[in-house]
Amino acid sequence: MTILIGLDTEYMGRIETVLHSTEGKLSVEFRVENNKIKRLFLDSVQEFRKMLQDNRFDTGDITVRTIDKPTTPFNVLEHLEAKNEAETVTGIDIRI
Repeated sequence: MTILIGLDTEYMGRIETVLHSTEGKLSVEFRVENNKIKRLFLDSVQEFRKMLQDNRFDTGDITVRTIDKPTTPFNVLEHLEAKNEAETVTGIDIRI
């Protein structure tokens, strides 16, 4: 299962979070707009991993990268195909 959450924030810009569960492992990818925010997230990765593990999540990769192109409902499959996750998409649910 893959869940993408995109937020346009006032002070940190666009932040996209991709949660992907495979074989019981939760992988998280944070996508941010600039290197300053990327550094902030990278500095917190181990603390975030521990928080997930303390709440009984079996964690996979936790990554942070800058956004090349914002994800929208119109290009979400393109973004997932780049990570070979598109084959798991059975539907798209958009809520605002």
